Amino acid sequence: MIFRLLILALVASAFGARAAAYTLTGSRWRTPSVALHLQLGASASVLMDGSASWGAAAEDAASLWNASIGATRFNVVRDSTAARAEGNRINNVFFSGDIYGDAWGSGVLAVTLTYTSGASTVETDVLFNNRLNWNSYRGPLRSGLQDFHRVALHEFGHALGLDHPDENGQAVTALMNSRVSALDTLAADDITGAQSLYGQATIPAPTITTQPTNRTVTAGENTTFSVGVSSSGAVTYQWLKAGAALSGATAATLSLAAVTTSHAGGYAVRITNTGGTVTSATATLTVNTLSVPLNPVVTPPLTTTPAATTLPVIVVAPTALSVAAGERVTLGVGATGPGLLTYQWSKDGSDLPGETNTSLTFDAARPADAGSYRVRIANAAGAVTSAAALVTVRYSRLVNLSTRAFVPAGSALTPGFYVRGAAAKSVLIRAVGPTLSLFGVGNALAEARLDVIAQDSATVVASNNFWGGGPALRDTFASVGAFPLAADSKDAAVQTTLSPRGYTARITTGDATTSGITLAEIYDTEPLATTSSQLVNVSTLGFVGPGDHVLTAGFVISGNATKRLLIRAIGPGLAPFGIADRLADPQLGLVPLGRGEPIATNDNWPNLVSLHAAFSAAGAFSLLPDSQDAALIIALEPGAYTVIVSGVEASATGHALVEIYDLDP
Repeated sequence: MIFRLLILALVASAFGARAAAYTLTGSRWRTPSVALHLQLGASASVLMDGSASWGAAAEDAASLWNASIGATRFNVVRDSTAARAEGNRINNVFFSGDIYGDAWGSGVLAVTLTYTSGASTVETDVLFNNRLNWNSYRGPLRSGLQDFHRVALHEFGHALGLDHPDENGQAVTALMNSRVSALDTLAADDITGAQSLYGQATIPAPTITTQPTNRTVTAGENTTFSVGVSSSGAVTYQWLKAGAALSGATAATLSLAAVTTSHAGGYAVRITNTGGTVTSATATLTVNTLSVPLNPVVTPPLTTTPAATTLPVIVVAPTALSVAAGERVTLGVGATGPGLLTYQWSKDGSDLPGETNTSLTFDAARPADAGSYRVRIANAAGAVTSAAALVTVRYSRLVNLSTRAFVPAGSALTPGFYVRGAAAKSVLIRAVGPTLSLFGVGNALAEARLDVIAQDSATVVASNNFWGGGPALRDTFASVGAFPLAADSKDAAVQTTLSPRGYTARITTGDATTSGITLAEIYDTEPLATTSSQLVNVSTLGFVGPGDHVLTAGFVISGNATKRLLIRAIGPGLAPFGIADRLADPQLGLVPLGRGEPIATNDNWPNLVSLHAAFSAAGAFSLLPDSQDAALIIALEPGAYTVIVSGVEASATGHALVEIYDLDP
């Protein structure tokens, strides 16, 4: 494994005219995607160039390189919590007070550390000197204020395999020169160098989503033709009449004022981007003239419109789309043909009532909107149907929250949870004690009592002791995938509908002398495709002890997209709330179902700006920077997971709070 250190110096310099070419480091990525783990934290305010955060500025810098190269692209991981280390095959990007233990050199803004295997790059870390005064701006350099965006552009060039041309006998205008300058974007030399490694970026030709339509007006009136376009890059427009370019007609809309019969004819528009050129269907403008009759009582002859003799032709078919839940979705079609054209959209083979326009729009896509869409276009000669356009809606939800803990005699397990949304939610809540013994759990609670209490009040909205074996509850257990309970067991269960707010599920023992391990479970019983509210948080205060007396929280993510979560284990941070006998040093581990080892752990949370921002966004109380509480942010695929909270010392005991927050909108 070969290590390479690339440095950008602070000193400004002028550049001469281009005399030679870029310089390469000798290694490059051989993979189609390079994940940049952005760990830069939040900025104190919006940056000078309008970027909302350091990460947003870095992501824009990466996108500028992506726009120029083809074979490999940067893929940013926002607010990553990955470990920062040399040689771990993770591409860390962060501010640092040193270079993995080595001091920053005088005038050094940033470094890129690259690991290679032969001529292949396998890891690249980008570190920014946090001892300097940073912002993000454009234009000339500002005294005493470093421009993060242009420095990030430079360092990401090193990550791709570009070296300093001015230190290798070149005299060129390039952002990749070793000294920062007034140049604030990629120069031709930089782009040519990157394309020598990864080829040119290619984008598809524009797609016409809405065709110009025929117009019939009276002489002297105003009219317009317009076109809708989808493009991966900037486009230019040129309107044509009878195939000839119209002078000055270079916008998406063509406006014609006070039309005369000379305006009548066929209009089309030519749209071009770097990927190619397309021309719209021709729309006909018909201009009628007004005349004063000599005899006002003359009755005009009766006329009929000739019936269409040819079917409509689809010139632009609806295209497949993949969107996140809540995004606006529009499917469009372009068609030509004689006579009046009518439209009917369908989903999965069934007509959609009222959807009879040239486009179909959902203001906020729901999982239920996913499916196969077609449009049927008809005239007097008959009808044609478009090819199917598949709409995929990316979504994920927390559908099951659970906590297992030891309940001391006379005490209680009190998981709290939150329902977010605009509508009430049907939930199943269970307190399982005796049945746990069937799963090999020793010292299971002999009797579990359950009360569901609305937050910030003493109102009990649901209660149960001995669930009773009713068939309705048995059916609900099966529908949500919960394990069955014996009809005569002393477990508790209740199905209820809760308004959006916070709740506490209080589980107590049968009497003041009984103790044992119990499991609290909250299930979303509604179909994910139709529900407008969701479970977004569970927090449980419980006792932590040695062995099986750890505090565990489980959750299930359902859907087809990743979900960002904040997970915390609080011990010392409970002091302001008057909690006695606190766990002095909690640690947490996150274990997927079927795995024995955790995929993420934390002990003594890192005092990162990104975590502070997540606490605020989730509505979680703050932690002292030097506390021994645990916290992490992580993005997870759909599946089942367990959070295990224990003491760092194996024999440690005390109360701890485990929390899981949904960070997605």
